[in-house]
Amino acid sequence: MSAAGTGPVRVRGARPGDALVVDVLEVVPAADFSFSRSERLRVEVPVGNAVKPGDGRLLDRTGQPLKVPVAVAERVDQESGQRWITADVTLAPLAAGDYAVELTTSSGSDTTHVIAAFRVRR
Repeated sequence: MSAAGTGPVRVRGARPGDALVVDVLEVVPAADFSFSRSERLRVEVPVGNAVKPGDGRLLDRTGQPLKVPVAVAERVDQESGQRWITADVTLAPLAAGDYAVELTTSSGSDTTHVIAAFRVRR
């Protein structure tokens, strides 16, 4: 399975030449993608009406899944009607290091894997 992307987001199953269209609805600035163990991490992905939430999992720096629960849900913005798939992770059980949250969504026979990388600091 190939992965394409730059920065903290990767799309599994993407092939060279594929186009990823992203509509940026809101930007919440952060100094960086590092967090302390006392924080919770929330990943939100804007989706269309036909997209269904799948699984969420936490990956270590080598891409191996960890036994830390990822709570996947969906929410709808009351003002705009925009649907979001969300993933919440408690960072307390993690040691300092690099990790990623993988969030799977589906629409018909298409499956998308969104990967958001982050760092837990001491």
